[in-house]
Amino acid sequence: MKGLLIVLLSLSVLADESYYHFRHGCIMHKRMIKVQKNTKILEDRLEKIKQVERRIMHELDLNYEDAKMATKRKDKILLQKTIDTLQKQLRKARQTKLEILRALRKQADSLTGVERGRIIRKNRLEQYVDYHGTNIAKEYQTANHKVYQLEEKYALETAKKAAKIAANIIFAKEKSLPKDKQRDQTKLKKYIKKHAKKAYLKAFRIVQRFIEKETLRGLSIKRVEENVKIHTEELLNEMKVGEKMLLHQIKITEKLEGKAEKKAEKKEEQKSN
Repeated sequence: MKGLLIVLLSLSVLADESYYHFRHGCIMHKRMIKVQKNTKILEDRLEKIKQVERRIMHELDLNYEDAKMATKRKDKILLQKTIDTLQKQLRKARQTKLEILRALRKQADSLTGVERGRIIRKNRLEQYVDYHGTNIAKEYQTANHKVYQLEEKYALETAKKAAKIAANIIFAKEKSLPKDKQRDQTKLKKYIKKHAKKAYLKAFRIVQRFIEKETLRGLSIKRVEENVKIHTEELLNEMKVGEKMLLHQIKITEKLEGKAEKKAEKKEEQKSN
């Protein structure tokens, strides 16, 4: 009987040691079981949200391609609404994923040392939770900060230049009008400010949407920045070319009007003579 009891005790110790690197009391034993269960639940939730994210990304890619092909205004509006809805869903899915990752980190932080490392390995959390306890959300926060920096650098810069170009065009158009039709200084300033603001917001949204589109494609931040730089340069070149053409047209119109006035004056002089 004693021999059987010793064998059973030995087996329980071996089972315990095969499950844990060291023996623990009932408190830590319960904690470890709880951590394992919670991490498994969180892993399942994470996998589901990843599937949702992949589905949304696929739908976005399809709609972006369709938007390039669309020619009718109605189709373009519907596609844009669909894209906006999908982008909102994607942001929500990524926020949920971030919350799950934080929860996984919290579970892993319930333990320390060897047991923490074992939990991480057992639940395959190496890609989410560092063995040394680094911030799980740091990578995502850094990426978001870099995207914000891109918007600040390229979207704002392009918007400011677009506003300046719009102001120059409005001012040139105003000065080309006859003096009796020109606005006074106060009204002119308000008018220029209004159109400059419109141009600013339009340019900012164009660049911002382009950054979002490139980011959602899953490219690296460096590649996104390269594409954004090329896109903003092309956009600014188009604006500058448009500005030059309009200013040139205004000058030609002024010259023609000046010549017409001179001819009219000469005719009047001839009639008077």
